[in-house]
Amino acid sequence: MAETKAKYGVFIGRFAPFHLGHAAVIDEIIADGLIPYVIVGSANVLDERTPYSVDDRASIVKAHYGTSIGIRHADDNDYSWSKWWESIVSSLGFPLESIVLYVNAKPVDRIPEISIDGVIYVNMQWWEAIESHYGVRTKQQTWAALRGITVSATDIRRDFRAQRHWLSKHTYRFLEWDERKMWCPKCCTRSVPLLVHHDSDMRHGELVCIDCDTIMITKERPNG
Repeated sequence: MAETKAKYGVFIGRFAPFHLGHAAVIDEIIADGLIPYVIVGSANVLDERTPYSVDDRASIVKAHYGTSIGIRHADDNDYSWSKWWESIVSSLGFPLESIVLYVNAKPVDRIPEISIDGVIYVNMQWWEAIESHYGVRTKQQTWAALRGITVSATDIRRDFRAQRHWLSKHTYRFLEWDERKMWCPKCCTRSVPLLVHHDSDMRHGELVCIDCDTIMITKERPNG
């Protein structure tokens, strides 16, 4: 039986934040004649490695590509690789045989042991185990290397201005805006505060939370 022709190129990442290395993979999918679908992972996570909400991360990708790509979200599932993968396939709604999974093979990403439905895969990258278990087609992306893109999202989070040449204008503007955010010690939310003046000449004011009017004084997340 002839192999079913692929129709969709799927790219999974955290995009924290989206940069030109990610864009190179999506551009490669389009050049291969496939419809790109981006899975914004760790949708249920907000931490040091994923400090931006899933909606913010998805909106940057959407701003870069508009309606030419599809975007889905995927929660992390620390207890089941099979439930994680099956939730992604379900959200796409496409037959598995119509999908090509675009991946980035990095030796440092090898996982000592991955269990899927009781089958143990040793010293593999996550996508190698998914490929072996479910038979999904994969393709090692090449365009980022061809374009000389070596940046990582970790580098950008450390100093996005120093890495500006690897960022789209949409990502850079978002990071400038995000930099203004502060933590509210009362409701433990992070947002751009509102400047409230208490004098008629508008020379003195306080930064307050837009949700509860508490004075916001810290860039660090409060305990609790």
